[in-house]
Amino acid sequence: MSRFVVDCDTLLRIAAGEIEVAAEHTLLAPTLVRSQALASLYEAARRGEISSQSPEPAASSSVDLRRLSGSGADPGRSLGLG
Repeated sequence: MSRFVVDCDTLLRIAAGEIEVAAEHTLLAPTLVRSQALASLYEAARRGEISSQSPEPAASSSVDLRRLSGSGADPGRSLGLG
């Protein structure tokens, strides 16, 4: 099992399905990454790049917001993505 620390951009690419993470890997992130990801999604929605109403992409981006929800990720805590 490998553990990987992800930043906001990587987290969003994983949530969008652009990056696959093998089940045996654990993803870790700083506490702030969830807030950064949600802020990035909000800005993208305001620009019309993604739609919050539909699972279909507004442009070329589609993100499953449910994968970003849940308890905050403290350092060393798994994000539960994979």
